[in-house]
Amino acid sequence: MSDMPPLSAALEAELGQLQPRSPRRPVLQWAAALALCTAYAIGLIVVLGLRRDWVELPRAWQLGSAALWFIGAAIPLWFILVPGPGRVVGRWQLGVVVAIAAALALLVLNLVWQPSGPSSFSLQGNQLRGHGCLEVSVGIAVLPTLLLSYVLRGV
Repeated sequence: MSDMPPLSAALEAELGQLQPRSPRRPVLQWAAALALCTAYAIGLIVVLGLRRDWVELPRAWQLGSAALWFIGAAIPLWFILVPGPGRVVGRWQLGVVVAIAAALALLVLNLVWQPSGPSSFSLQGNQLRGHGCLEVSVGIAVLPTLLLSYVLRGV
């Protein structure tokens, strides 16, 4: 190593001005991203509203759909933002696979189980007519997906 050239004066000056930085906190970043996604979803519910027959739907379906949404956002975000043991960056490939699997699972669940209330019509006999929810969901998911992709550059 004695054959290395000396550092330039400009590089020495730059290195002398470096200040310590706090380490990255991926779990905190994950919690912040999840909080932003939740705030975005709540804002959309306030603006767009819920189904008119929401209060008539089974409580298990209401709570289950909210829990599935939360889990469907939390787990892929975890894989994307929080590195695994011995890694420096998140596992975005696994996060994408989990997100696609969650989306497909919710799509299949919507095709199989379509609850309705006394004042709403049922799509039970014609599952292919329930595409409105899918269309709105894809439209809603575009903004967070684009923002996360921009933030993570390279995904």
